Amino acid sequence: MLFTAQQMQTSALDEATALLENASYLTDAEARYYPEMVPIRENSRLQKHIIRVEDLVEYAMSNGIGDGGVALQQICEASNIDMSTVAFSVDEVSILEDLNMEDTVRGLIQAGAQVYAAPLSEDDMANIMAESVTELMLFGEETGQSEISDALLEAFVDDDFETLFNEEGMVQKVKEKASKAKSAAVSKAKDIAHKVEAAVKQAASKSRKWIAKKISAFRNIMGRLKDKITHQGEYAPGVKGIFNKVIAKIKQAIEYLSGLLSNAIDKFRG
Repeated sequence: MLFTAQQMQTSALDEATALLENASYLTDAEARYYPEMVPIRENSRLQKHIIRVEDLVEYAMSNGIGDGGVALQQICEASNIDMSTVAFSVDEVSILEDLNMEDTVRGLIQAGAQVYAAPLSEDDMANIMAESVTELMLFGEETGQSEISDALLEAFVDDDFETLFNEEGMVQKVKEKASKAKSAAVSKAKDIAHKVEAAVKQAASKSRKWIAKKISAFRNIMGRLKDKITHQGEYAPGVKGIFNKVIAKIKQAIEYLSGLLSNAIDKFRG
């Protein structure tokens, strides 16, 4: 039997509707997003109260508040903190994949707010895979096997997981890093197939978030490599050159991924 796309969508909607029909509902008052529910973290290093921009936006939208200043004032009053002590954090991935979030952050900065970027979690599968590829690239440059490691970089950028996981070195590195991950979703997985499955499904759709995660991971890796170059004296001669070669290749990968992300955003907006 041939199923049409419309039939598949209807089937999925029917299942969701059936689930809701059997669900128990909260009252409107119980479901309301109150200002004291917005998480606020005290950062002793910055001596600031940190609010995630994503949480501020969600609170404002849930309560029909069009003015971010009003939303922030309500949150601060509910938690009894001074607005002058507030700074914001925003996930780097959110900035990359969501133009509305970029506009929001730009507006906060123009209004004089302090906004800090939060990097992609080291436990995220995109970061685990990017670090694994990078370590193999460094090894490839050092041992004269850069063709193999360059192919792995290209495979990761293009979501060619078959090529990636046909390389035993890649498999071993991902296994090692995934097993050390603090994330429950990763560390509790039974084996490497389960750990990678979510990433593969996400990548297969060429989603904006997946592409943005890869860009974020590589941006942070590139920054760490540049920092290491400043301590060249700690390394054997030639290491700086190896780092610079890998940095240049990662930069090219970021530029390519940025093009893919830009096209995906344009397609979504169109």
